[in-house]
Amino acid sequence: MGFFFGKLLNLFGLFKTFSLLVSKPSIDKKQTTMTLVTTNLNIAHDAEHRLFYVKVKGGNAELSYEKHADDYLDLTHTYVPEASRGFGIASTLAEFALNFASQNQYQVKPTCPFIRDYIEKNPDYKTIVI
Repeated sequence: MGFFFGKLLNLFGLFKTFSLLVSKPSIDKKQTTMTLVTTNLNIAHDAEHRLFYVKVKGGNAELSYEKHADDYLDLTHTYVPEASRGFGIASTLAEFALNFASQNQYQVKPTCPFIRDYIEKNPDYKTIVI
């Protein structure tokens, strides 16, 4: 494995623990930025445009949602630019959004097929699915 490829794996690899988050997400703020201690990914929450995003090679990776009253978030679409696919970025966004929902007492409706699959592979999140 080459040096550059190894660095990419370290930068974008799958991370299953978000107990290392620097700050707790909040839906009350217009924009909340969280930094993962284990990566250089800075996932941001844009409540006004209803999406979680991170700047990656090729543009922004995004997870869009619709907020329904104060009850639940409908996770509608996940996108990662082609140049950044295969590094676990969509999974990282999914975990971030699901943790955000859980920490803020929201349920989720996984309309996005990727999110549905992610929850199937990570059944602990089934407790917040409507």
